[in-house]
Amino acid sequence: YTTGGEEVQGKWGNFQLDGYGAWLWGLAQHVKLTGDLPLITTLRPAIELTVDYLQSCWQLPHFDCWEEGGNDIYLSTLAAVYGGCKAITSYL
Repeated sequence: YTTGGEEVQGKWGNFQLDGYGAWLWGLAQHVKLTGDLPLITTLRPAIELTVDYLQSCWQLPHFDCWEEGGNDIYLSTLAAVYGGCKAITSYL
């Protein structure tokens, strides 16, 4: 989407893994800072599905907003995926 909220017209890659890693990391940080462990129980199905997805797809070429090749695997995306998975697994 554009900054104005409109859908981007034309070709734009949509296989982006970094956001899933960032979500897992952010969730783990939230629980660490707030102690809200019941949130992990509530979100456990989504967390496990996300981790499974990332484990299945991390080796596939991806297209992120700052990595526009579309046929490559980028270190910054892998770092986001790894960081998120590592952070959340301490709560599973």
